[in-house]
Amino acid sequence: MTQTDQNGPKMSSGANRRWQLSLRGVCASAVLFAALAPAAPSGALGAELPAERGADQANTTDDGSNLRETAYFLAEQYGVGVSVAAARLDHQEKVAPLLADWWSRYPSSYGGAYRPDGFAVTTVVRWVGQPPEEVVAEAASVSAAVRFDITAKVSMPELVKLSELANVRMAAAGLTGYITEPDILNQNVSVSSWGDESDHLAESAIRDAIGDLLPASVGLDVQAATSTPALDAATRGGTAAVRPGRTQASCTFAFTVRQGSTWGVLTAGHCSNDLDYRDPVTGRTRNATLEEEYIGYYGDYAWYSISGTASDRFHISRTSSLQVTSVKAWQSIAIGDYYCHYGQRSNKTRCGTVHGTSLCFQGDTSTCNQVRISGATPVAQGGDSGGPWYSGSTAVGIYKGRWTTPWGVMHYFTPVDLAEEDLGVDVVIH
Repeated sequence: MTQTDQNGPKMSSGANRRWQLSLRGVCASAVLFAALAPAAPSGALGAELPAERGADQANTTDDGSNLRETAYFLAEQYGVGVSVAAARLDHQEKVAPLLADWWSRYPSSYGGAYRPDGFAVTTVVRWVGQPPEEVVAEAASVSAAVRFDITAKVSMPELVKLSELANVRMAAAGLTGYITEPDILNQNVSVSSWGDESDHLAESAIRDAIGDLLPASVGLDVQAATSTPALDAATRGGTAAVRPGRTQASCTFAFTVRQGSTWGVLTAGHCSNDLDYRDPVTGRTRNATLEEEYIGYYGDYAWYSISGTASDRFHISRTSSLQVTSVKAWQSIAIGDYYCHYGQRSNKTRCGTVHGTSLCFQGDTSTCNQVRISGATPVAQGGDSGGPWYSGSTAVGIYKGRWTTPWGVMHYFTPVDLAEEDLGVDVVIH
């Protein structure tokens, strides 16, 4: 079943419930996603898994999250000590559940969160007015490195809603080739357009389309990008998705899933509908059947069923894998978070910093709920699309593609739990 909506939200699934509620200015639907708890399958098998490197066990933290493994990649890429990177990752994961909870409980006053550049162990939480005493106490009980900024004029859920509505209005006006993004740091709705200099959207056209949508407390920031977004070419996780008769990856499968008694894998919705699963170690290929795909307001994702059972692991190289122990709530992804991605075509792990959340693309199709990552090098190759974004053993995102901007190459992914809810599947966890 293929579902693509260029002009508006699809009219079924849990994701549509989120859309309908947000249009009414109600953000309680975030509870649906924060409460997701994929059930561990009773018969997950790992018979096809390669032997893990001996260092993997030593690099696993006490809670089994494998953050230490991610820290090694970050340390190598950014030139910091492994312990420094591990401390930052540990902090962001401990604080993440609070952020998701506050988004749900305080939709009119939670203003989003960010972490400073570099590897300092700090989280800044924006708030409209003074945060409640219980919120301050909850933060202190988790980390002394959480501080509050009470200068926000509009909440994060409201800013996300305004950004999504701006995307819809511009599309209704016939405009294409742009991204809308909530800017929590400056309390703006940011619009970036792409194309040749003469083809960039005029700011006047953008303002005409948005009209009186934005309140006085929310600004509009318009930027011109330097290139069109490049989607990479159109199944344990992190494995090759190949077209029949080929050997090189056309895409990368992200994480394994289960729907009832059927097992499968996630990847990007823009990948080919006709894909086979190819094990990177054994070279064994088996058929993967497209069950449902979606490219629209709620992301870019699809799931394919496979025969037999699926492992709870995903590759981070051709010969090494990690075990999924949890799924990141989309509301808990914060600016400044560090996440890593693995792609089969390049056979590279790249890590980067979150620079934006809840972005909306408007090109050949409309796609919202994208997370923007910078600093992830080397640049992904065609065939890396659909691959896993992760933090330790936490499943975070499904890779959409990359985009060259005035600020460098940016990567984009759809949060996994949105795909999980919308497709009606559970990520296979340990």
